Amino acid sequence: MASSVVRPLEEAGWLVLFARSDYEAAILAAEHKAEALLARSRSLPRRAEEFLSDVRAAGPGRKILVAHPSPFPPPELDALVDGWLGEPVQIEELEEALGLGGGSRRARGAAILHRLVRACRTLSELERDREHLLTQALQFFMDITSSRRGSLLLRTEDSGTLQMVRRAGFPEDVAGPISVRIGADVAGIVAERGEPLILEVDARQSERPERGYSGRSFMIVPLKSKRTTIGVVNLTNKRDGEIYGQDDLVHSLMLADQTAVTLSNAQTFADLHEMTVIDPLTQLYNRRHFDRELRKEIQRARRHGRRVTLALMDIDRFKTFNDVNGYVTGDAIIRRVGEIIQNSFREVDVVTRWGGDEFAIILPDTGKPPHGKSGSDRTFLDRVLEAVAGADFAEILAGSDARITLSAGVATYPQDAIDADELFRSANRALHRAKKVGGGQACYADDDEDSPEATGDGEASADG
Repeated sequence: MASSVVRPLEEAGWLVLFARSDYEAAILAAEHKAEALLARSRSLPRRAEEFLSDVRAAGPGRKILVAHPSPFPPPELDALVDGWLGEPVQIEELEEALGLGGGSRRARGAAILHRLVRACRTLSELERDREHLLTQALQFFMDITSSRRGSLLLRTEDSGTLQMVRRAGFPEDVAGPISVRIGADVAGIVAERGEPLILEVDARQSERPERGYSGRSFMIVPLKSKRTTIGVVNLTNKRDGEIYGQDDLVHSLMLADQTAVTLSNAQTFADLHEMTVIDPLTQLYNRRHFDRELRKEIQRARRHGRRVTLALMDIDRFKTFNDVNGYVTGDAIIRRVGEIIQNSFREVDVVTRWGGDEFAIILPDTGKPPHGKSGSDRTFLDRVLEAVAGADFAEILAGSDARITLSAGVATYPQDAIDADELFRSANRALHRAKKVGGGQACYADDDEDSPEATGDGEASADG
């Protein structure tokens, strides 16, 4: 038992005796007519019910207290135990169990429960903002347990590891583990077993400033949703310098339940959102997202006096490839071209599969690249078209040396259009002209439409 528990009892006039076995404890309790017996649940003999019954019979008025690491003690022992304490034992819990007071402790408990209810309510409202949810959840865990350091790890998609997604209280020069394998390390074991754990650190090892530790114990709590552990929360460096107790564990488990539920709801919401805006073949944004984003970017550009460029791209002779090689090969071509296009643009650009073999890219705050007979600089469109034309499709088009090329049409707001619909029509007409002159090139909305290359203002042909 920790000195922080023994010393206050001795100062209050109690004689505290220690036993090395259950048999010795029973003898000491009988010889000294002990008013209470405190045992650890893990130290009880196999026939714990018989042992506790004998202790009860030897001293009918004696209180039997048992320290248990979980808030859910063995039900078969409940009738024989007067009070279950957390492990490690805290003096406040022991004093209350012995009837030495506890009114202030109950008041503190009520205040913490009030904060806990508010924290759970706040978390439940963050299911559509996963990043904020993760940050707020860890902060609540640290506040409820008075911890100065904590981290939140979530199970990865392959379920083999835990990935740290949030941390707080770490020194700047201490990186800490980024990932932990399930079943390894303490956090990995808690994730594997789905049971919380409190570890008490030896006083001689509790001060480890080089790693940022100054607390006397650690608490690791699993986040469980539908009986599956989806992550863990690590807490240490308790502000009062004491060890984590039963109240800390109970409150953390309550908060863990709400956190796990909200995280699961957030994932479900994200999955549903992805289904509505992501093209399943290419993993690019789909037409629904494109329509919404184009109008939003036009409104933003109009409000701030900026420009937006729209590039429409189409795979040349795609229908022929599809007819000759089949739809599986056609899908593989679309997927590969989409990957090249995605890697060719900035993160801020909105790359979408508009439909079929057509792609649409929104470039915010971007003017039309230099072009025309006098243009000599390679533009971003040149780089994309060259990347596709130079890509190796041999694995997809087995036995064929055919080259895959793109055509592109480009228009810019407000130079070529006054709204989103007109911008799309302008870019589409330019795309049609690029395909009409043989493909593998880009045309622009302000090209000379009276030239042989610029004739025709219909939609892009179905043949691609």
